[in-house]
Amino acid sequence: MAYLLLAPGSDTPSPEWLVRFAELGGDKLVHGVLFFVQAAAVAWTMRGAGPSRHWTAAVTAALYGLVLEFGQLGVEGRGWDVADVVANAAGAGLWAVLQAFRAR
Repeated sequence: MAYLLLAPGSDTPSPEWLVRFAELGGDKLVHGVLFFVQAAAVAWTMRGAGPSRHWTAAVTAALYGLVLEFGQLGVEGRGWDVADVVANAAGAGLWAVLQAFRAR
C-alpha cells in the first residue's frame, strides 16, 4: 500500500477511465477501502488483545495514512491532501464501527 501512495505520479497507471473516476471522487473511495482493509489487517495481528483492539487498529491505520500523506510531500506528482487523510480515517473508522456492531 505504501508503494501505491508514495510512487511518483508518473509511475502510477492513468488510463482515461481512472482519471475520470478520480475526478468524480472515486479516489477517496479507494482510500477508504484501502484503509478499511488496513484496519482489519492490523486488528488481525492483534487477535486475542480484547475488544478494544478494533479501535486501536482503526487509529493505527488512520495514523499510518497520515504518515503516508506527509510522505507524499516530497514525491513528484503527489501531494498532501486533507481529504485523503479524512478518507483514510473514515475507512479505518468504518471498519471499527462495523466490528463494534458485530460484537453486540
